Amino acid sequence: VIRYVPIPDALKWEMMRWKEEDGKNDQSVLDIPIVHYRFKPVASLKRSWKTAKRKARISRKMRMYDLRHAMVTLALRSGADLKSVSEVIGHSRPDTTLREYQHVTQKQHRQVVENIPILFGEHSGKKNIGA
Repeated sequence: VIRYVPIPDALKWEMMRWKEEDGKNDQSVLDIPIVHYRFKPVASLKRSWKTAKRKARISRKMRMYDLRHAMVTLALRSGADLKSVSEVIGHSRPDTTLREYQHVTQKQHRQVVENIPILFGEHSGKKNIGA
């Protein structure tokens, strides 16, 4: 099964540059340039991820899969619609995306609590008496 996965233009151009660079170095040009590093196939994504984290000086526990969760949360928070986000990550049902991927932040919790007075007709901390 082939699935279309949209990527930002900047990443597309970078991947095309990598592919072209591989060809100039007499290396086999892979159709998917992200599966190798320095002209060597990536044998272990887990090991490569660990190396990348070390080089980036990231010490906190973080899996590659956490990037997927972060992308979903940030996309929805920035206003992307749920159906589109679900399709981009390959979910057939948007409720799966909401249930498993959108992580609610402390800031979002605060917004819920701060909006409670509005539900009772209160604005700016002043009670709306008689409404």
